[in-house]
Amino acid sequence: MSAQLKTKVIRGFAWNTAEKIASALFQAWVVVNVTNRLYPDQYALKAIFAAFVVVFNTFVDSGFSQALIRNKNATPTDHSSAFWFNIAVATVVYGLLVGLSYPTARILDMPEFVRFAPVFFLVVPLGALGIIQQTVLTREFDFRRLSTITFVSIVISGLVAVALAFAGFGFWAIVGQRVMQTGTRSALLWIFGRWKPQAKFSGGRSARCSATLRACSVQTF
Repeated sequence: MSAQLKTKVIRGFAWNTAEKIASALFQAWVVVNVTNRLYPDQYALKAIFAAFVVVFNTFVDSGFSQALIRNKNATPTDHSSAFWFNIAVATVVYGLLVGLSYPTARILDMPEFVRFAPVFFLVVPLGALGIIQQTVLTREFDFRRLSTITFVSIVISGLVAVALAFAGFGFWAIVGQRVMQTGTRSALLWIFGRWKPQAKFSGGRSARCSATLRACSVQTF
């Protein structure tokens, strides 16, 4: 490892650590102020929404970001293909999640689930907009920019959540926080990131990215 690369790694680790500590402290303050103004049954609602997002987000990226990070010869077309693939899958997943909200509400006997679902699940397509921008910054070891963007989005969304909670909006404070955090982060990645997608898509390159990921996974195993 060259001295320059080693310096980038050390600085990146420092920025990432500082961001995580600052974010954890701020989010703890937000949680105290928001959760105290929720009804007990809304805690379960929050957990269910979070579980849906975690599970279905794994289908959006499909590992392409990791493949691009590991592929030293990745081209602009590779990045653009992965971006458009992510957007397409995220759109389908969003529609699926909103559609599933109706039977989910009946099964769990939570009619309010249907009311919040179309807004809360916007985190899926909004998050997809920033996946490749984040991947490019990670490849460049630009963790200072990534950490700053993440922390700013957490602060903005946290303040929005607290304001909504104090204004008596109840669970909408949780919804607003998640959507605002994801949307703000993706917007900042577009504003301050140097990479922008091209109007190109190559199914062959997407397949090669997938093959690269599988090969790396086998080697790791």
